Amino acid sequence: MSDSSWRVTVRDTIFIIVGCLLFAIGADCFEIPYGLAAGGVTGLATVIHAVTGLPVGLMSIVMNGMLILFVLRQGNRRYLVRTIAGIVVLGVLIDAVAPFRVSAWGERSPALRPLGWRHHGRGPWPRVSHGRQHGRH
Repeated sequence: MSDSSWRVTVRDTIFIIVGCLLFAIGADCFEIPYGLAAGGVTGLATVIHAVTGLPVGLMSIVMNGMLILFVLRQGNRRYLVRTIAGIVVLGVLIDAVAPFRVSAWGERSPALRPLGWRHHGRGPWPRVSHGRQHGRH
């Protein structure tokens, strides 16, 4: 692998991970807690989660796995590897971020409860404190 090819691979990997993390945070904080089903595979996985309780990330991986057949027809191995990496990273991160979910409207996060942390506030940006209350409630 040439030096420039190596750099492109590292750059693409970083972009895939950061993009998937941002998407997972958005899905876990805004869509899934409120039952909002966005379009595409993640939206369908959210609906399945609401009905069956199955993890959204796992369902996304399974459904996207079926869509890989279309990518295989294209025949570009490099594109296939990046697509599979994105699917797996996104599915894992959606389920990994879920325990730390802080609802945008003040719902308590089960992951923060043992630490004594509470989040408060009105509007889309919760304020987190340790045992103290901020603002009106």
